Amino acid sequence: MPNDVIASVVKNAHLADNEEDLIPEELRRFEKGTITQMVAGHVARFQGRGYELLVFNVNKKPLEVALGVDLVYWDTVNNVFTLVQYKRLEAEESPGRAKEWVYKNEGEIRRQLKLMVTPTGEAVNASDWRMTSPYWFKFVRRDAARFYDARLLKGIYVPADYLRLAIDDDSLRTGPKNGFRITYDNVKRITRATFSELIRRGLIGTREAQSADLARIIDDLGASGRSAIVAVKAKWQESDETEIVQNLGDILDSTRSRDGAAGPLTFEELLGEESNDSRR
Repeated sequence: MPNDVIASVVKNAHLADNEEDLIPEELRRFEKGTITQMVAGHVARFQGRGYELLVFNVNKKPLEVALGVDLVYWDTVNNVFTLVQYKRLEAEESPGRAKEWVYKNEGEIRRQLKLMVTPTGEAVNASDWRMTSPYWFKFVRRDAARFYDARLLKGIYVPADYLRLAIDDDSLRTGPKNGFRITYDNVKRITRATFSELIRRGLIGTREAQSADLARIIDDLGASGRSAIVAVKAKWQESDETEIVQNLGDILDSTRSRDGAAGPLTFEELLGEESNDSRR
């Protein structure tokens, strides 16, 4: 009898794994041949040929609450951060169809996308170029911890900027009765092997100025990190607003020049023109 119970527990234990169980597993693995060292309960160091990563589990910590992420990958060689929100896929079976791994909580995805504030602007040099924003979602199978091969847990990685568009244009409403769902087949995604390579090569993540901001947050985590997070998030939001105001100023200047008048248009003049246009 005890042996039967043990066998049952070993076979079915993964069915009870939730996100809090799975996230720490990502601190124990990255790629085959990687030297892994636990720096603290929530921080791991991965070292391989030509690269070193520090990985932070910030689930339920101020950084997740502020920026909507669970894991932070810090490429310490190139000083690049990649931010990952973690989601668990559930197995779904229906008559006549193969088992499918699915995520259905649209509201949670929308909430966390709103938190993912990042400054706009173009790269100023080649080393600062990135393929996507620093934010990614990882959708991981509930049973992922069963398979230990020294690599990241089985799942798919989806860029947050793509996911934001896919939600807004309803392209993820592929379930019964037009229901929201994310599966292996209806999103643009990459595999765990591709994700780890993109990180190692510095093709995704933060640019130099953003990295300096996040390094400040990481340095302040021992003191809860709240003050640094608030300051950085305000700075990033102000950065966006400053750029918008600057762009508007350029429009005002060009409009005044086009009319042959001296000096830029005032906001009142611009609003007057817009009011006139709206009535035509």
